[in-house]
Amino acid sequence: MIELADHPATKRIAFAVIAAVLFAGIVAAATKSDDGNVGEGRLTAHGRAAVTDVNGARREVSGVVALHSGDTVEAIDGAMTIDLPDGSTIEGRPAFKRSAATRVKVARPAELMDGDLLVVAKNGTDLVAAGNRLHLDAAHGSPNAMRASRSLAVDASVYRGQAAFDSAGQVRIIPALRALDVSVLGRPPMDFAPLALDENDAWDRRFLGDAIDLDHTLDSYIQSSVTLGTANATTPAYYRSLVPSLANESGLTADLLASSPHSPIDTIIGGAIAGLGHQGDFADRWRRVFAFKDAGARWGLVALDQQVEGAALLREVQSALNTAPLSFAAARRPAGATPTTGPTSTTGPTTTTPTGAGPTTQPPPTSPTTPPPTVPSPTLPPPTLPTLPPPTTPTVPQVPQTGDPVVDGVVNSVNQLLGAVVGQPPSS
Repeated sequence: MIELADHPATKRIAFAVIAAVLFAGIVAAATKSDDGNVGEGRLTAHGRAAVTDVNGARREVSGVVALHSGDTVEAIDGAMTIDLPDGSTIEGRPAFKRSAATRVKVARPAELMDGDLLVVAKNGTDLVAAGNRLHLDAAHGSPNAMRASRSLAVDASVYRGQAAFDSAGQVRIIPALRALDVSVLGRPPMDFAPLALDENDAWDRRFLGDAIDLDHTLDSYIQSSVTLGTANATTPAYYRSLVPSLANESGLTADLLASSPHSPIDTIIGGAIAGLGHQGDFADRWRRVFAFKDAGARWGLVALDQQVEGAALLREVQSALNTAPLSFAAARRPAGATPTTGPTSTTGPTTTTPTGAGPTTQPPPTSPTTPPPTVPSPTLPPPTLPTLPPPTTPTVPQVPQTGDPVVDGVVNSVNQLLGAVVGQPPSS
């Protein structure tokens, strides 16, 4: 039989394997309870975090650390994730904009002490903050998610699923993409606010990135269509002729259109979302779309709320803008632009050029010192005699007589010719 002592390399490998197994067992024992689940919590600090135990002892940690009931964890530098016994996770971060650094107490349920907290759960979970209790429902597909914030008030914003906000017995069920802010315990508001899209927020980007990008594109369409609007823009037939999904929609009536007055471009976008949606009948979708928009939601969030795919919506809006009459979607003329339709065109809003008018036409307001190239200016001197003096002032000198008849005859002839040119009478 071959002994390990005969093979030093094999012996070292065996010892390394045994050490790795023992280390894994120690980590598992430290982070798991007797029933096989994660203990009171397991922290993964992607930078630095501070852990304060129940006795007030504080230490800074990084990497993976086991937590115990009563520990308070605060993000210092970089994000942090805490795995909870119920299978959910909570995430914190350093101070962000007006929010303080995340500080959370490990308990059942966990307690948000300050800052922002992201909660992600497949099977549902609970969280408490300033006497309020938040319950995130179990998910049927991807894990549900909500953001909770605590400062002077407690805010719950639902990314996916829905959450129950219990404030001293007053319960509000928050749907997805809505937020509830409670500043006084026991007095939650009745209405929800749409989530505010922030492209600089990593959590918003994770769950609402598609809605943020879609909203940017729709904004560019709106900015390029600032001249939208015709006398027919208040009729259902007008939008049926522009938006493909509304072409055969009998539910789009004059009363429904009048119930939510918006600009033509907003009506096109909202109508396309209602036309492409499938939740309820068309009239219900239309009312929900514009009610959510009027509450402050961005169009990208409205489309996500109606489960409308972004690419399909963009095709609808592009088709509508391409089909619209020229006056409907024509770009604005840049400031200072000159007319291009002919020499009698004007760019001023009130100036007209009557037929046969002389050189009294006013120049464009943006170029007050430059007259149109085809209209002569009455204040310019005649171009053919730019250097001649006024006709009443003689400027031609007379050549004196010499006494020689031949020379004097020539001199007289020259004087007479020059005087005739300028209108000066001949000298005697």
